[in-house]
Amino acid sequence: MIREGEAKLVYPKAKFDRISPGDIGQVYAALLAEPRIVNGADDRNFVRLYGPKLVSVRDAIGIIEKAIGKEVKVTQLDENEALEVFKKEIGQNEG
Repeated sequence: MIREGEAKLVYPKAKFDRISPGDIGQVYAALLAEPRIVNGADDRNFVRLYGPKLVSVRDAIGIIEKAIGKEVKVTQLDENEALEVFKKEIGQNEG
């Protein structure tokens, strides 16, 4: 949707702790190079990854706008509209 210049979102004000794929890759590379029990509480080897701060979905779109040099219209949908958009996007990607 961003390529088309519009992001249709159900909760544009929802905040998440964004973390980049590159940062995730660095953590996993370090774990592969030196495996260890991270938390030591049990036999599972896991790491909880969090981004540096909470960012709303709308603000994340703003960051993307700056990166691509293109304005993206944000349209807020209700839950039913969002479900229909999601079904349409899934259908296009399957064919």
